[in-house]
Amino acid sequence: GSGGAVAKGGGEGAELSGTNNQVQGVDEADIVKTDGTYVYVAAARGRLVIAKALPLSEASVVSTVDLSAYGLTRWQPVQMLVSTDGNTLLVAGQVWLVSEGGSSSSGGG
Repeated sequence: GSGGAVAKGGGEGAELSGTNNQVQGVDEADIVKTDGTYVYVAAARGRLVIAKALPLSEASVVSTVDLSAYGLTRWQPVQMLVSTDGNTLLVAGQVWLVSEGGSSSSGGG
């Protein structure tokens, strides 16, 4: 996906264009999503940033969630889905484990 919808016109009542989905009506996971008002970013180092995007006069970061605070210090977000009503956000990620021998592997999470 291309990261959800994109505002055209940039002002109040801006028209939104959707992601170029592979299957019509099926949203694709990505690390940047929007519900038309807010932008959700699965950032580096296990952070989730939520910013109000529209209206532009109210644009600001409204929340930054440090997921390492929940014991996810080695967890890296890799994709997200946002419900159409904006009430549910699913973040999927992976954990990199390093063995004593120095090799690494990833596990879903």
